[in-house]
Amino acid sequence: MQHLILREDDIYLFLNSGVIKELSLGMDKHQIINLFGRPNNYEPQRKFKKEIMGYGGLNIYLLDGLVKCFSMSALNNETSNINFEGISKECILRYVNVHNLSIKKLFEFDDIEYFQMDNRKLGFWEDALIYISVGM
Repeated sequence: MQHLILREDDIYLFLNSGVIKELSLGMDKHQIINLFGRPNNYEPQRKFKKEIMGYGGLNIYLLDGLVKCFSMSALNNETSNINFEGISKECILRYVNVHNLSIKKLFEFDDIEYFQMDNRKLGFWEDALIYISVGM
């Protein structure tokens, strides 16, 4: 399983464009496999349910072979291959403010604060970024 280290610059690109580590909405299944290899977990599309390609803490959801949403989570240390390299909520909020981006707090659940910017979500636990998603 590929280990993904996400740094501030990766997150800033994500905040502005929804792209992270070359992964973006609209990519096809073959592009995903070329980027990350074969998934560790796989659920094929059934009727109107999305196809899911799982890579540890990275889940990619496809509909009709195209990426419709994805999430990255560092919540479970045993299965997560995602490392948000010391990215704090303060750092993200400062960047959002300096660049006049719009962000709103959604809710808190299990001590995790969730924020939303357009179709992108971020989750913070004890002031550290641990979750991002787009299109969900």
